[in-house]
Amino acid sequence: MYKENFVLSFPEDKLWVREFGNEVILNIETVGKTCNMGRYYFHCNECKNQSISDDEGTCRSCNNYSEVWNDKENKHYCKNYQKEVL
Repeated sequence: MYKENFVLSFPEDKLWVREFGNEVILNIETVGKTCNMGRYYFHCNECKNQSISDDEGTCRSCNNYSEVWNDKENKHYCKNYQKEVL
């Protein structure tokens, strides 16, 4: 299920705080797909911001990928993810 405006908060000691502040607002899929010992909460092949994608089932397959992750839970997100609504 697609969810817009999901708020991901970071502890003060994380590197991401310098780039995004204490929290970042993302669009996510509520069920992550397992890949490379983590879970990915976006689908490149369904993203309207997709560019130069191979869609071969890789974890991420777009040159517009902007990684944000929760390393405590090994969850990965894309800051540019926006599901294409047909």
